[in-house]
Amino acid sequence: MRSFWTPQVGRLSLLVLLTLLVVQLVIIWPRDVNEISTQAEKSKVGWQPLAEDIEQVMSSVHLVEARQGLREWELWADQAQSLRGQERWNLFEVKAVFFSAEGAQFTVTGARGVVELLTKNIRVEGEVLIRSANGYEYRTETVIYSSEDRRLNSPTQVKMLEPRNEFGQGLSLTGDSLDADLVTSQVFVQGNVHGVQGLERGREFDIRSHTAEFSGLKRMGVFVGNVVMDWDNMRVTGSRAEFEYDAPTQQVKRVLVGGGVRAWDDEKRVTSKTVRAYLSERRFVFEGQPRVVQDRDELQGERIVLLDGGTQVIVERARARVEKESLEKVN
Repeated sequence: MRSFWTPQVGRLSLLVLLTLLVVQLVIIWPRDVNEISTQAEKSKVGWQPLAEDIEQVMSSVHLVEARQGLREWELWADQAQSLRGQERWNLFEVKAVFFSAEGAQFTVTGARGVVELLTKNIRVEGEVLIRSANGYEYRTETVIYSSEDRRLNSPTQVKMLEPRNEFGQGLSLTGDSLDADLVTSQVFVQGNVHGVQGLERGREFDIRSHTAEFSGLKRMGVFVGNVVMDWDNMRVTGSRAEFEYDAPTQQVKRVLVGGGVRAWDDEKRVTSKTVRAYLSERRFVFEGQPRVVQDRDELQGERIVLLDGGTQVIVERARARVEKESLEKVN
């Protein structure tokens, strides 16, 4: 068999081998190093650290943190692990109670957590439930407590349930994140907020906004930013909506909407500065330069009231603009 080996071929083969080696060192080696580094980092800070990294294990842990003589938070865990070289504890099956300056309490439970010994910050993860003292429940996957700011924050999707009332479950709501101020006891659900409120006889209404605000002390609900509400055959939009509750039943009795209100159904359109919607009565009261348009006819007045879900219209001190075609139809 004839050989094709020459000194030139040998030098070319060596050059190819060296090039492949350089490519492997530049491309493959750093990737492996990064993978090893990431794995090592996970072994130090993950929920299942390497056995040699665990310095101490305690069961049935109970911690209390105070600020200026008042309890800031109280924490329980089935188990806690301290890791060598780290000022933190890994916690399992966590329950923490955070105390607001206004006297409200927020109880947080979750599958696992971390408490930082220097900052007193706490992180809880895994099927997290936040329950306020007045009965509101917030479910999410992660919640972080900042001791310096006195705030609870969840960057993961949140589902909120309002306490039950005489008609059954109250407001059910979802949003992209949660922020609770433990100084004012106010809770904010933010981003793509969508809520459904049950009414009597199986009716319900739907509300959407950018932000929803609740309290850890009393029954309240405020929706801000691109508010859209639907119930029966009516849609109402505005910049802000506030729930007004009936004290005996704790049921939403009215919704006050403000900020460039627009409302419409299949037959008419109404604009005003504000509208107060009486949910059980299916009545809408528009105030602040109200105007109703049906077909090409227009009515204005000091106040416009829609009854029976909008099938009847009452205009107080009305001023009308009626198209000629409408008059001809009447005649």
